[in-house]
Amino acid sequence: MGLNKNLIYLALTDLTSALLAALGLMAVLTGYCAAKPYAFPIPYAVCARLHLDLLPMLLTIAGSLHAIAGFSLWALRVRKGADIYVWAIGIAATGYLVYVSFL
Repeated sequence: MGLNKNLIYLALTDLTSALLAALGLMAVLTGYCAAKPYAFPIPYAVCARLHLDLLPMLLTIAGSLHAIAGFSLWALRVRKGADIYVWAIGIAATGYLVYVSFL
């Protein structure tokens, strides 16, 4: 008796939601640090690099994974086997978004 796909998708959405909350807080703090560098002990260059280079890519990938897992959970409940198509389309769309936006 293997793991249920519903449990896997629920766990994945829970994990990615916590990750998105932490990354969102980091985005707010690094944005504030970049806007008001005198308020933080971190150099402006570090804040700007984190806010403009690293966090958008991580937020895009984590958000896409969260959306794919949630939509797969819904698709699995509607029709068995439909989650495979959601993952294929979601990964392709995420790859295209990352390619167009960040590279």
